[in-house]
Amino acid sequence: MILKNKKLLASIIIIVLALSFGIFYISSGQSVNIFGGLVTFSMYCPCSQNFLITISGPVGGQFIFYPLTPQFSYNRLPSTGMWALGLYEPGGQCVIPACSGNCCPWGLPIGTITPIVGTSL
Repeated sequence: MILKNKKLLASIIIIVLALSFGIFYISSGQSVNIFGGLVTFSMYCPCSQNFLITISGPVGGQFIFYPLTPQFSYNRLPSTGMWALGLYEPGGQCVIPACSGNCCPWGLPIGTITPIVGTSL
């Protein structure tokens, strides 16, 4: 029971901090959007050295995630089965090797997660 309350408290803190940071970031004139939901797919993109992440609703889509993006929650990469909440900027690309030896784009990301993301355990 105590562990469950700690997870709930940690989730609330993450949401409040992410939204607070988002309001500050948006008020500074930057173009950012908020996303959040369950991570249903995560794939490493070796040519672009980032991850393609698919997030279900309530505010989901495909996003690009760079491993050095600052995180609140336990310094973990968003992976399948985790919940994620954060900000993204439009644009980004996942590039993977093709059979011919060249690299080609993969997926249809709507944005790049930046500057911060929070994840569940």
